[in-house]
Amino acid sequence: MTADFTWTTDPFEHQRDIFTATADLDAYALFWEVGCGKTKPTIDTACYRYLKGDITLLVIIAPNIVHDNWVTHEIPKHGLAECDIQSFVYYANKASTNKHIESINGLISHKGLSVLAITYDAICTDNGKKTLNAVMRDRKTMLVADEIHRIKSGRAERTKATKQFGKHKNVIIKRGLTGTPITNRPFDVYHPMDFLEKDFWAKYTGINSFMAFKTRYAEWSVQHFGPKRVPKLERFIRLDELRDHLTRRSHALTKEEAGLKLPPKVYMQRVFDMSPHQRRIYDTLVNQWIVEIDAGKTLEAPLAMVRLLRLHQVACGYAHANEDNKHEVTWIQGEQPRMSTLLGVLEDIPDQVLVWTRFREDARAVVDAINARSTTKPDGGPTAKFLDVEAETGLGGAVRVDGSVPQDERLANIQAWRDGKARILVANPKALGTGITLTEAKTAIYYSQDFELESRIQSEGRPHRIGQDRSVTYIDLIARDTIDSKIVESLMNKAEIANQVVGTGLRAWLRP
Repeated sequence: MTADFTWTTDPFEHQRDIFTATADLDAYALFWEVGCGKTKPTIDTACYRYLKGDITLLVIIAPNIVHDNWVTHEIPKHGLAECDIQSFVYYANKASTNKHIESINGLISHKGLSVLAITYDAICTDNGKKTLNAVMRDRKTMLVADEIHRIKSGRAERTKATKQFGKHKNVIIKRGLTGTPITNRPFDVYHPMDFLEKDFWAKYTGINSFMAFKTRYAEWSVQHFGPKRVPKLERFIRLDELRDHLTRRSHALTKEEAGLKLPPKVYMQRVFDMSPHQRRIYDTLVNQWIVEIDAGKTLEAPLAMVRLLRLHQVACGYAHANEDNKHEVTWIQGEQPRMSTLLGVLEDIPDQVLVWTRFREDARAVVDAINARSTTKPDGGPTAKFLDVEAETGLGGAVRVDGSVPQDERLANIQAWRDGKARILVANPKALGTGITLTEAKTAIYYSQDFELESRIQSEGRPHRIGQDRSVTYIDLIARDTIDSKIVESLMNKAEIANQVVGTGLRAWLRP
């Protein structure tokens, strides 16, 4: 029957092939590299299975903002008119409003294909669970876990909730999607595959627990931290066997394998010198921590990563009052060379730009600095609105997306940037690093760095995906003779930073 399926938008060959091969399967995952277009065959499958009479409800569980993107962009683009689709985005902060309740009731009574998009966080709340159970109660359901790597931890509430809904009696079809390279992190596949097919590992491998899984696919040693004995991962093993098992219910694909003729990525760095005051603070911390390490102090990964974080913040122009307080920020007095470097780079770029920042303090400062040089000023609130792109400086306006910006304002800011009302989108990779297409940008600047490889891969993939018609340039701002260069080097080499700084490994980072 798939041969008779009529497309709303023409698929690429790899999208057509995967649809033909898997549309009739009830459980499957697409481990496709960011930009390969895994959303389209998922929507096509939902429409196909609806027309066959298999389902009447599509539920998408996704990270924040990404869940909205399904309803506002992807389903209107790829959904079939004959499916009579009615879709709704669940917002936890509006769940008790009359409009929200009426919309949910409308989904429940709708005679065509109903679509509900909800976040991983929302399904962990009482109201979210109640809503999802009500919508699914009398409907055969296709359940999609978008960015399924989000349920990699068995202890996380989102994992427990997602897997529990996966067992709902009305769930007929399950799909998992991710652009994160799971084969580089084998432990991350255990719970996603267990969500897709009950007892997947026991059925195909005889493994009955996550501990047995970790023992099967890794070699371990014991590391001593005083009286504590901590398991240390030495290396992954039997990965070919693991990949063979995964192919039973999943498909991995890179853009190169898909034959996508995307323009190339171009990497550049802009190196600057910290101010003398920054340098003194930075060197004082480095010397203090080296003395501790040389005296025999070994660090577990969390503390080592906190110390890297503190040094990176100093290089960004500010410091926290102490290691325990995550919010008390002291800006370093004097010039801010990183900001000056960013503004200089932006003056040379004529097109729309993405600026990635890790810290809220950075995002706020960047937006304020850009908008201070624009002819139209922000209209109140933490982000700029309705800005004039034709600023005298050529910078245009900036809007912001991070954890401090309300959900509805984030969406408005993204749309303002897409519409050209602001030229620069300042975003946090965690808040906007997955599932969103941002091909309007031809340049992405990393003002401050997220240390997680996953965040780097996902954020690079936002502008470099299907629909991009020009090369994308990635610019890293690097404070000279600091950990900045080491961070970027590790991320470019696809290395996890946390694995390199445990024990005495931090010393090589502090003073190469």
